Amino acid sequence: AIRQSNQMLRERCEELLHFQASQREEKEFLMCKFQEARKLVERLSLEKLDLKRQKEQALREVEHLKRCQQQMAEDKASVKAQVTSLLGELQESQSRLEAATKECQALEGR
Repeated sequence: AIRQSNQMLRERCEELLHFQASQREEKEFLMCKFQEARKLVERLSLEKLDLKRQKEQALREVEHLKRCQQQMAEDKASVKAQVTSLLGELQESQSRLEAATKECQALEGR
């Protein structure tokens, strides 16, 4: 009976050793997966921060472009007004030139 009891204890001890080994392997596996997940979270956090910076930079550039576009529209309107004014002056000068030319021809015809 003692031999049988010793044999059962040895078998039970073997089972416990196998169980401990499998638990240790599972713990190592889970720790490895946890470390991988932690690294992934850190990497994604850095990427998120970088994307946020890029977005902010893009928004600043858009605002700058809007201001440039507004300035160009104002400059265009100013140039258009100047061209219109110059065309008016040119037509007036041309009319005076034609009048002076006719007057000259009339004087020469006398």
